[in-house]
Amino acid sequence: MIIHTPSFNENHQIEDFVNQIAVQTKSPQKIVLHDDASNDSTVQTFQKACLAQGIQHQIHISPRNTGLVRNLRKLLITASSQDQIFALLSNHE
Repeated sequence: MIIHTPSFNENHQIEDFVNQIAVQTKSPQKIVLHDDASNDSTVQTFQKACLAQGIQHQIHISPRNTGLVRNLRKLLITASSQDQIFALLSNHE
């Protein structure tokens, strides 16, 4: 199972997201982050959390913020396999 998630300025919750994925009964093969040009430390925090949990990861970073709809569209193009899960993070605290 490969988990794809979009993100934009999710530093406040991305570590918890990774930790929650790590404790599931079936561990993912990989988590793929599709970051929409965050201007916080989302990408670095994600990478540290994945390394700490021993989860393979991949990061796609948009060169500029394109908004949720375009970021999701790119995610869906990348994640075309049937066994992939799309986890959405909210940008609300």
